Amino acid sequence: MKGTEKQVNWATAIINGVMATIRANKANAQNSPIAPIRKEAEVWEYMEHRYETIMHSDKMQDASWIISHRDAEMFQPLRIMSRIETAARNLGGDMMAAAKKVLG
Repeated sequence: MKGTEKQVNWATAIINGVMATIRANKANAQNSPIAPIRKEAEVWEYMEHRYETIMHSDKMQDASWIISHRDAEMFQPLRIMSRIETAARNLGGDMMAAAKKVLG
């Protein structure tokens, strides 16, 4: 990642925070006693995979870009899950189809 040491540390913290949120929600879903919530674990896993791919893109190698866009939806996994849930309602409840539509 390019940038000053301070920028790289800050950008890394942003990315680590996003991934920690995704992984914590995936674990919570996997351990839920409620079947529909356990099903969400697949969506969180898909989101985790997509983010790992995105985080290796050229744009994500610029610390200043990450810092400048830290409040953007792409760094807010709970907002993205909300979009997925909305899309799923429009797709007859299919969360994975919605996740693929929202996340690509």
